[in-house]
Amino acid sequence: MSTSGIGDAIEADKGKTLDEYIEGNPVVWELFQEYARQWQHAGHLICSARMLFHRIRWQSGLMKRGKAFKVNNNYSKKMAKKFIADNTDIPEHFFEFREAAANKQAGDTDWPIE
Repeated sequence: MSTSGIGDAIEADKGKTLDEYIEGNPVVWELFQEYARQWQHAGHLICSARMLFHRIRWQSGLMKRGKAFKVNNNYSKKMAKKFIADNTDIPEHFFEFREAAANKQAGDTDWPIE
């Protein structure tokens, strides 16, 4: 994928659904998928969604020379779940999903993909 438009992506506002975030930042979703596939094809059995987000930031910094755009970490888990749901050839354990301590206390154990 070309990263020429990578600096044009915008940071999502809190409260947006994953679909709204992807619609406003399609390059983030495209790179997330590309980098996840690269990681898998390199023989790795487990991937970190946050690692992919950091790579997207790094790549945008290279392309825009110090003007990297912001990638909202709030979407890393949901994006990983969407990637697994959309790619049935990827094992479900490719991304590890941990429950946040705050969610355990609140009794919230279900994180739907938006």
